[in-house]
Amino acid sequence: MLGMMAIGIKIAFTGRWRGSLRWWPLIAESWAVVTVPTYILFGDSVSNWVGGFHLVIGYATLGALLALRPGLTD
Repeated sequence: MLGMMAIGIKIAFTGRWRGSLRWWPLIAESWAVVTVPTYILFGDSVSNWVGGFHLVIGYATLGALLALRPGLTD
């Protein structure tokens, strides 16, 4: 996940992707930032659901943005 976060930062700051697609990889890659505190605060069962939900929403939205708006990646 740390490597993917570095890719998300690179995408955001190079500016080749535009609109929401420019920033969405950072949101999709924030899994550890969301899930680790959830694990600490609420335990394993809650963090499993939060982490899974975050991954599905993050990557499904990223895939949909890439598929529906390919022109944003010039």
